[in-house]
Amino acid sequence: MLTPSFLEKLRLDLLQSSPFDDRFALIVDPLLDKLGWDAASRTTAPDSSILLVHEKPLAILASIKINLQHAAEAQIPWFIFTNGDQFEIYSTKADKPFLACEISNAECQGTTNLILRLLSKTSLSNRELDHLFEESQPKETPPPPTFPETDLETLCAEYKVLMEQIDELTDRKTAVSQQILSQLKEKTTQTPHFKISKYQRVTVKTSIESARALGCTVQVEDIDKEALRRLYDEGLPVPNIHQNEYIRISLLGK
Repeated sequence: MLTPSFLEKLRLDLLQSSPFDDRFALIVDPLLDKLGWDAASRTTAPDSSILLVHEKPLAILASIKINLQHAAEAQIPWFIFTNGDQFEIYSTKADKPFLACEISNAECQGTTNLILRLLSKTSLSNRELDHLFEESQPKETPPPPTFPETDLETLCAEYKVLMEQIDELTDRKTAVSQQILSQLKEKTTQTPHFKISKYQRVTVKTSIESARALGCTVQVEDIDKEALRRLYDEGLPVPNIHQNEYIRISLLGK
């Protein structure tokens, strides 16, 4: 389990180390131990380790770059390049790093903690890194629609008219729906051309305090969207985050 105090110790060790120190022994080996890779689950050489689960290699971690194609042919899905400070994670299906971090960079601690956690034995065994990589790959999207060239004033006027029509249609739809409901005597009714079914939806707006008093609360796992936004802002390729643009148009003088 990585803790802030452990990462801070690694940072201090890095600051106090010299270019001639064996950073693999100083930083990488203790880090792998902390991430659950004991001696039985990794092969160790002076400048590299192969991480194994049930004798199946899941990743190569080394201080020198390797031929990713050879690793892919050996069915090893991940390569981690490190100099003890920088960590670059490569899928052996790609030629560019998927994730990267620097332990010494305290400003990106959230990204560093996440990336190092993804290298844990538990995470690699559960294929969390694989899922993240697969979900991050670009998907084919249809080309954006093309429109005839129109001046901005005309487009804004048309937009306002459409919004007013939508509001009117929404109000009319609600009124017609209420008229239909008032005439339904049974749950299902037929006219010469339509079948009408009536449903009931219960909307619960009970406060958390009242629900707790009634013993009706549960603990659920939810997505921490603010944490995802912070990682996205730090440059991490978070899957399925899209930055959209939208407009608001109002008449001048109102």
